[in-house]
Amino acid sequence: VIGITGSQGKTSTKDLLSHMLSVVGPTISPAGSFNNDLGLPITLLECDEKTRFCILEMGARHKGDIARLCAIAQPNIGVVLTVGTAHLGEFGSVDAIAETKSELIQNIQPNGVAILGSYDKYTPAMATLHSGRVINFGTGCEVRATDIEIREGRPHFDLVTPGGRDAVGMRIVGEHHIANALAAAAVGTALALPIELIASSLSTAENTSKWRMEIHDLFGLLLINDSYNANPESMTAALRSLLLFAQERGGRSWAFLGKMHELGESGPALHGAIGTLAQEIGIDHLVAIGAPEYGVSQGQMITHHYASIDECLSMTEHFSAGDVVLVKASRSERFEVLAQKLESLWLDKSGVEG
Repeated sequence: VIGITGSQGKTSTKDLLSHMLSVVGPTISPAGSFNNDLGLPITLLECDEKTRFCILEMGARHKGDIARLCAIAQPNIGVVLTVGTAHLGEFGSVDAIAETKSELIQNIQPNGVAILGSYDKYTPAMATLHSGRVINFGTGCEVRATDIEIREGRPHFDLVTPGGRDAVGMRIVGEHHIANALAAAAVGTALALPIELIASSLSTAENTSKWRMEIHDLFGLLLINDSYNANPESMTAALRSLLLFAQERGGRSWAFLGKMHELGESGPALHGAIGTLAQEIGIDHLVAIGAPEYGVSQGQMITHHYASIDECLSMTEHFSAGDVVLVKASRSERFEVLAQKLESLWLDKSGVEG
């Protein structure tokens, strides 16, 4: 039983792992993001005597949530991807978030393995909470990526593990997926899978969960539908991917951003920081919908503010072939509706039927 938690990347890592382990033996993993005290038992009930691997996402909104999930699942391998600001409003501090994520490591079976990311100060420190084997992944760790290149938005790198070195060319868009791939590779390492199998699986995995960095090439316009959810860390990663695509295509970058929820009193400042980041990295247009906290135009970036999805649709009149459009907000904003409407309006403008 493999438990995965973290402020971002749980579902993508779960999908990569499921693709990898299904080659080895019967594997059960949740459809979508079944990661709470209702969804996790449903996934466990799908297992039978033939199941070799069960992959579980573990989410939390309060201290003790992950400990309860571990009491049900009894994981042999625990993966903590990163500690960030998702659900900051409910936890009150990043320290409290880290303490909650660490419940997974504290509840791994004694002979189990802890898999820890190296992308913040909290996660590597969790190694002290487990007396068994610990595998770290990330820059300078025993599982790492070297010679990284981003081609058409997709990561290419050499995967290095204690088992050797092999090339990976991912089909999934976004540089941030390197960390998710390394987490999956670390689990493969814990299971003593050949490096060739691990690298091959990472290179053939497709994007299987909806509205996560979905790429739609629409007769000249590239639409990135990353509307499933948003927090400051995932928003930062999406904006950097948007910029890379726009640079490759030579068009303008449009970021249609909605609110990031559950950030508490830090919400306005964190939204403002994303607006500043967009300007600093060179985004051309920031279209804020129902989120004045992103701020006003800065430098060369033009910021547009609208109260609703329908009000912002007129922006499609300013799209040109070669442009790249990102759509992203928290789940309750339902920005998949915006993505669909932008696509339809652009196709109408281009004279394309269907």
